[in-house]
Amino acid sequence: AVYTGRTLKRLSRQYQSSLAVAGGIAGETFGSMRTIRTFANGESKQLDEYINELDAAFLLGRRRARVGAFLSVSLGLLVQLSIVGSLAVGGMMVVKGMHHQKGGMPAGSLTSFIMYALWAAGAVGSLVGLYNSMSQAIGASHRVFEVVERQPAIPSTLCTCSADLLAP
Repeated sequence: AVYTGRTLKRLSRQYQSSLAVAGGIAGETFGSMRTIRTFANGESKQLDEYINELDAAFLLGRRRARVGAFLSVSLGLLVQLSIVGSLAVGGMMVVKGMHHQKGGMPAGSLTSFIMYALWAAGAVGSLVGLYNSMSQAIGASHRVFEVVERQPAIPSTLCTCSADLLAP
């Protein structure tokens, strides 16, 4: 689960970067439409570049969805198999209890155990979904923090305050 979570973060970061590049291409194209139209194949070249970047983003998004689905399905399968195993062992114990053998158990105890196990399985499923969402959000927010923490190449002339006043 930890490895899959790291993979989800990495894929989300790459996905967001790919979308940012595609958005940058679109913004540059719309911002300089006159210049692009002066070239013979400027529009088609920009369109091809934009489509290629969107295709890359689509492939990353699909891969991210597959990794998330794999995590959910594999953990759900483990939970369901553990419930089935508990039911099988508990069923044998109930049969022993019906014949008054040592190690037997009443049917009511097995029923209550299975009900608690199903309740816990639902909670585990919710936690897996939360872990998927958090991994994707962390990966996606990485790009935002990169932009926020970036130091400009040209210092600002708008604020002549000392750096001490700007520090948090």
